[in-house]
Amino acid sequence: SFDYSYKLCPMYAGNINALSNNSPADSTGKLTLKSIKVTYQKSNKMKSRKYTFDYNGLNPVYEMKAVDRWGVYRPLSGNTTDAPLHPEMMNADFPYAGQLSHSLADQYASAWHLTDIHLPTGGKIHVDYESDDYAYVQNKRASKMFKIAGLMEYDANGNPHLSDANFAVNHQPKVATISTKNGHEKNRNRELLFQLEDNSDDISNYVKVGQQIYFRTLVDFKPLDAADYGRFEYVSGYAEVSSLGHEWRNGVKYGKILLVGDEIVNHGDSNYSPITKAALLFGRLHLSRNIYDVNTTAAEDADESSFRDFTDAILNSIVSFKDIFSGPNLPIYQKEKGVSFVTEKSWIRTLEPRKKKKGGGVRVKRISIYDNWNLQTNNQEAGYYYGQEFKYELEDGTSSGVASYEPMLGGDENPWHQPVMYVNEKKWAIDDKLFQETPLMESQFPSPSIGYSRVEITDIKRQGVKKTATGKVVKEFYTSRDFPTFVATSEIDPIFQKSKLSGSFFEKYEHLTASQGFTIENNDMNGKPKWEGVYAEGVNVPLSEVSYHYAQDSIGVVDGKPIFRLRNDALTINEDGTTQINKIGVRSDVVADFRESETTSIAKKVDLNFTSAVIGKPFFIALMLLNVDKSSTRMRSATLNKTVQRFGILEQVVARQDGSIV
Repeated sequence: SFDYSYKLCPMYAGNINALSNNSPADSTGKLTLKSIKVTYQKSNKMKSRKYTFDYNGLNPVYEMKAVDRWGVYRPLSGNTTDAPLHPEMMNADFPYAGQLSHSLADQYASAWHLTDIHLPTGGKIHVDYESDDYAYVQNKRASKMFKIAGLMEYDANGNPHLSDANFAVNHQPKVATISTKNGHEKNRNRELLFQLEDNSDDISNYVKVGQQIYFRTLVDFKPLDAADYGRFEYVSGYAEVSSLGHEWRNGVKYGKILLVGDEIVNHGDSNYSPITKAALLFGRLHLSRNIYDVNTTAAEDADESSFRDFTDAILNSIVSFKDIFSGPNLPIYQKEKGVSFVTEKSWIRTLEPRKKKKGGGVRVKRISIYDNWNLQTNNQEAGYYYGQEFKYELEDGTSSGVASYEPMLGGDENPWHQPVMYVNEKKWAIDDKLFQETPLMESQFPSPSIGYSRVEITDIKRQGVKKTATGKVVKEFYTSRDFPTFVATSEIDPIFQKSKLSGSFFEKYEHLTASQGFTIENNDMNGKPKWEGVYAEGVNVPLSEVSYHYAQDSIGVVDGKPIFRLRNDALTINEDGTTQINKIGVRSDVVADFRESETTSIAKKVDLNFTSAVIGKPFFIALMLLNVDKSSTRMRSATLNKTVQRFGILEQVVARQDGSIV
C-alpha cells in the first residue's frame, strides 16, 4: 500500500486546497510519496516494516515564474524593466543560469528532491545532489552572459580614467553613456567593463581579439515626456572585438573590451560605438515616436488635433529635409538618443572561462547507506555508513558535461547563435547593417539536456586507508561533442525576368523565381557507452577495460578534439543469399514548400482629340486613341527542408583483462 501527502511545493496552483486560507501547508502542494508498505494476504509480518521517504532539501512555495531557462528553481525578484534602476531583475529578463555561487546553485537545483529512504531493516539510504554543469554545447565552447559594470572615459588629452558617473558602484544599475560627441574623440566609442570571475583570470580566457561578440543592452531613448515607461528598450546585436585589457577598482579585476567602431554618417568617421549604431537603427525602425519626438498628448478638440497633426507633419517634413544630405542617424545622435544604457542590466556574451557552466538540472553527487547499528543497539555499538561518490570531470579538472542543446528561452546565450551579416543598401543615405542569426532549422535540433563524457565512481574515502582501498571505476560515454548536429544550406538560385518593351499594348512585367534547400542531420549517439575501466587504488593503468566502437568517419578537429559523423554503409544479405553494401539506420523526412504571389493591374483609357481647320469652309476632325497598360509582378519560391536521423551501428566491443583481448 502507498501513503501520500501533499507536502512538496506548497501552494501549488493545481491543488484545490491552495485556494483555501485555512488549509494546512502540507495539504496544498503536489502529490508526495511518504511510504510503501508490502503485505501478503492476511499476514501481519510486514505491517510494521515499510519504506519511508523523506524530502529534507529545499521546499519552496510554488511560483509559476520562479525558474531559470532550464526549468530549475530560482526565486523571484519581483521587478521588471519598468524599474530600470532597481538592482534586481525578473527571471524573464535575465533567465540565464550559472550566475550563482556553487552552493546556492546546488541548493536550488535539488529543490523538492528525495533525500532519504528508510529501509525496513532499520538502515537508511541518503542521496546528495549538485547542480549540473557543462563545458560544451555539442562541439562549441559554452558561453555565458556577463553584466556590463561600467565604461571607460577619456579626458581632453585622450587619457583614460574611470569615474562613478559611468560605473555601477556596489552593483547598483546606472545610466551610463557609451558614446558622446563631447570631449576627446575616443569618447565616441568607450570601452566596456565587466567583472571577471576571479582576480587571477586573464581576459583572453573569455574573449579573443577579432571575435564577434553578442551584446544585449537596455538603452535609454529619452522620449519627449521623459517618462520611465517606454523610455528603455533592449537592443541586441553583434560587434567585433578590437582590443582587450583589464582595469582594477577597489581590489576587483574587470575585463576591458574595445569594440570596432562604426560610422553613423555615410562615408563618415568609423569611430562611433557599434552599440549606439544598433540603437539608432532600432529606434528608427521601432520607436519613431521617441526618436522623432512625436507628441502623443491627446487634444480635447478632435478637429483642432487633426489640424495640428497636419501642420506638425508639414513642419517635420521641412525640418527633416536636411536629413537627405546628412542621413537620419546624426540628428538623432545629436539629441543624445540611444547613446546611453543601463549598467548591470546590460550584458555581453563571452566564453565560460573555466569550462564549468552551471545549468541543466540536477545530478547525484553521493549515495550513502547507513546501517544505523547505533540505534538498534541503544548506542552500545557504533553505526557505520558506506556508499559511492560520483565525479563528473575530465582528467584536466574541467567539466565532462556536454549539452545536446540549450533551451530556446534565453537562447541568445547559446554559442550556436552566430550572425550572418547583410546590408540593406540605400541611395543618398547610410546603409543599414543587419544580421540573420544561425543556426537555420533550429527547431529540429535535439532537445536540451546534459550528458557526461566521463564519470568517475569511487567508494567513499576513509581517512588513512590506502592498502585496502577499492580504487575506482571510470565510465566514458559518447556525447554530441563527438557527434554534433550538421546543418547545410544550398545557395539561393534566383531567376529574374523583366520586360524589355514598354508602352501601350506591351505588357510590363517583373518576375522573380528563387529556390533554396536546407538540411539538418541528427544522430542517436549522445549517452551511448564508449569505454569502461576498473582501476586499483593508486594505479593509473586499468585492471580491466571494455570499449565500444561504432561505424564512423572523422571529419575534422574542433577545439583540439576530433568530431565524427556516423557511417551507415553496411554489408547486407539479399533474399537470394547474395550480399551487397547498403545504407541502413538512416531515416529522412523531406518537406517541400512552394509559394506564388502575383499582382496584375490593367488600365484602359481613351484619349479624344478634336482639331478644326478652315479650307474654304470650316470643318472638324476628331481623333480617338485607345491606350491599354498592363503590368504584373510575380514571386515564386521553392524551399526544401530535409531532416536526417542517423542511428549508430556498433561494429565491435573489445574487452581487455590481464593481457587477454576479446
